Amino acid sequence: MRNHEQVALPSLALALHELRGPLGFVASAARLMAGDAESQLLRDQCTRIERAATRMMVTARTVLSAAAEAPADTSECDLATSLSAVVEDMRWMGFSVELSLPPGPLPVCSAAEEFESLIASFLLNAGDHGDLAHPVKVTVHRGENALHVTIRNRCCAVPRHRGHGLGSLVVARLAARIGATVSAFERDGWFTATVALPSAAEHVSSESTFF
Repeated sequence: MRNHEQVALPSLALALHELRGPLGFVASAARLMAGDAESQLLRDQCTRIERAATRMMVTARTVLSAAAEAPADTSECDLATSLSAVVEDMRWMGFSVELSLPPGPLPVCSAAEEFESLIASFLLNAGDHGDLAHPVKVTVHRGENALHVTIRNRCCAVPRHRGHGLGSLVVARLAARIGATVSAFERDGWFTATVALPSAAEHVSSESTFF
């Protein structure tokens, strides 16, 4: 990562921290106005404002999680629950997301908030750089010692900037905080990112090896 991006992240996090309160007020006010609006046009405009403010709050949470200095609060959590929550938030904001989960519980040893911020970062990136005519596909499969979350989105016909700014620094910091491995590539018009997290059983097994 370029040095100026490393320096910029704490300043950006500070600015976004100060903006969270006003953004929450804007979202709440827009929701109230939509409820009282007499015309469908005004209701739609208020909904768009609420969604835009909510998206900025999600971005703020993501950057703040990445910039945090304190260790992540890692414990066993259910990956399916976290993914479902993020996907529902994204759908409400207007993103088309398809989620495919294997049957049964998906326990991982991770920090739920940081994991959700990491997935949200990829989904927001797909919205900014992908072809919105195609849904973003989120799938989970079990590996030998890890759970793999794959996010795939169709690329735009006209390539746009991706992967060399603060966004990739945020992803790298979040992945490091939760012990995840991230890989990404672009092929045949599709961008694919994979997040691998040690399963809870594997984490317990590896910890029990040491005394």
